[in-house]
Amino acid sequence: MLGELHDVDWREYHEQKHDHPLAQLIGYGDDDLGPLHFSGVWIHKNGERLYPVPLNIMRQKGDDEKEQLFFITIGKELVQTDLGNVRLPLLQKERIGSKSLENLWLPASEFSRILRGEVPDLKQCVSLLPQSPDVVGGHLLVEEARVGIARDNSRRVVEKGLLYQTRHVRLAEDAGLCMDVSGLSATDSPAENHLTRLGGEGRMASIRIESTPAFVPQPDFTGDAKGVLLYLLTPLLIKRVGKDWQPLPGFEPDEQNGRRIWKGELNGIPLTLHTAITGKAQREGGWDLQKHAPRAVKSYIPAGSVFYCTGNDEPRKFVHALHGLQIGEEQKLGRGKIAVGLWRE
Repeated sequence: MLGELHDVDWREYHEQKHDHPLAQLIGYGDDDLGPLHFSGVWIHKNGERLYPVPLNIMRQKGDDEKEQLFFITIGKELVQTDLGNVRLPLLQKERIGSKSLENLWLPASEFSRILRGEVPDLKQCVSLLPQSPDVVGGHLLVEEARVGIARDNSRRVVEKGLLYQTRHVRLAEDAGLCMDVSGLSATDSPAENHLTRLGGEGRMASIRIESTPAFVPQPDFTGDAKGVLLYLLTPLLIKRVGKDWQPLPGFEPDEQNGRRIWKGELNGIPLTLHTAITGKAQREGGWDLQKHAPRAVKSYIPAGSVFYCTGNDEPRKFVHALHGLQIGEEQKLGRGKIAVGLWRE
């Protein structure tokens, strides 16, 4: 869109590559974005930014048949795994039958409660598609059913009796996608709304320029906290070094009283990782427009994952340096955005 706003000749841009004037604005290729920096791809609903419900929160039906939310407990006993003797999430007997909160999002006000160690309100959750009556925060997608009939292209006629139905989804009217963009000057950025092609099928999308909303505020430190929880808000890509599994960038395994932990630094803050709750690897590939070839498929730690950490000091003294930080690879594409909450046992 920026290239078309500057009347670029795309053939000339590809021939000149990094020497083209447009490259000073948007770079050239996946590894060079020039001055551009994106901070996440976010979902908006009714003009409010949504954040994924973390994986350390689950739902369970109570005696009144209404669903309630609760935090997963981290077991104190060590469990022998292929990673060593580690602490793992523990589902207590009375919680058997609980479900995870996949494909649910929360507004910033409710996510702030999570950072303080409080359970959010299920009624404020926003689902991908319409769900149970308990989830009344709305949904992001609407379904469209389409009916078609098979064709005989050689005779240019339809095949009798061969009907089919497909289900299509589109964003709800009050839902949208947003990216925080920095690195554009006022003269280079669009001054008004635009239409552009979006996605693999090149469907038309309207783009509106707005000011960036405030990030989720830091939690207030009332009461005792064992450590901090790092909530992953956008997918995380870690550059693998050696054979050992790395839960966070640069973290190395260590032994402490027969227990496997991981130690490392984030933004100069020494941390000890005790356990983590992560979802299935998020696999992403796509098409490389620069090389005219498929992109290599990469595995990302999905948004919603949670890391349980302690430090050498009180949590309140280093949360300021970590809240809103980006970690890992591809930070200019918005990867690895974290929020910091309180770890209360």
